[in-house]
Amino acid sequence: MRQFEGKPYYVVLRRGEVMEPDCLRCHSTPEQAPARLVETYGSERSYNRSPGEVVSAVSLRIPLEAAYAEVRLHTMGLSALLTVMLLTSLGIVSYWGKRWIFEPLYHIRAKALQIAGNTSHLGEQIEEPEGRELAELTRTFNTMSDQLRREHDLLEERVAKRTEQLSRVNRQLRREIIERQEVIARLNVSLQEIKTLQGILPICSYCKNIRDDKGSWKRLEAYIEEHSDAAFSHGICQECAHKHFPDMDIDSD
Repeated sequence: MRQFEGKPYYVVLRRGEVMEPDCLRCHSTPEQAPARLVETYGSERSYNRSPGEVVSAVSLRIPLEAAYAEVRLHTMGLSALLTVMLLTSLGIVSYWGKRWIFEPLYHIRAKALQIAGNTSHLGEQIEEPEGRELAELTRTFNTMSDQLRREHDLLEERVAKRTEQLSRVNRQLRREIIERQEVIARLNVSLQEIKTLQGILPICSYCKNIRDDKGSWKRLEAYIEEHSDAAFSHGICQECAHKHFPDMDIDSD
């Protein structure tokens, strides 16, 4: 590839004539060449040749400017065609990708956000898309949504029943607490009113004195007054009155 006068050419150079032995009669030396040839061309040009020496060449120059122009035209047309095909393919892929992939995924995402924000959307279903994988994913999501709805309703029912049971138990406990508080209050009142003597009390068989923890003998009424809130007032029964005071007239009452 070479440039001539600013234009591109495809140049082909091929071997032309070759010096043959018969040609040396005129091209060996000026002395051996014909005198008339030497007079016409001189004694310095095309002498001292040898057999097989290339004495000419064939040069072909093919202009490429028109071919380049045609190639550029075809290249631009092919590039435009490829660009249109690429844009068309991208449009088709974008349309079907949006319809078969992105829209189903968007619906699943939107429904999941609704369920996460409000449990009233549990159990709602999504229409299955055309693609097999996304259809299986949608069915799985619908099954999960329906199952969560049932579990949520069952849980609410269980919570309501348990709450009712706890409420009944709580009301019963409050009643029992009130009753026990009333019993404790009555017992406290009773304890404040009396003191109970417990255990075996050693008492004299004759004088009826009682022996305390220190071994001292005390009168019955003194011991009871000391160990309880009771107080004694003395009187005389009818039997003792007739026994000790026979002359006194004491009513049977």
